[in-house]
Amino acid sequence: MVGESNDEVQYSKSSALQTWLFNCSLPDTLLIMTKTGIYFLGSERKAQFFSPLESKDGLPLSHNVPAFTILNRDKVRVASGWGEL
Repeated sequence: MVGESNDEVQYSKSSALQTWLFNCSLPDTLLIMTKTGIYFLGSERKAQFFSPLESKDGLPLSHNVPAFTILNRDKVRVASGWGEL
């Protein structure tokens, strides 16, 4: 999880990984990578960045790349403590 961009620590492993993978840092997001799937949780605007990668019907992208799922975070969920995803 990468926190807000104004956090005191400017260098973190999460931020470095995002910069290496995507050539940019995406603050206030969550990226989970497992053997069976890749999950991205972020605002709708940030999710648009990944929309070309989203898997159709939850199927793997290829035999080497697991399914990619985008979960949109909205302000209502944040205000209510995230609720159920």
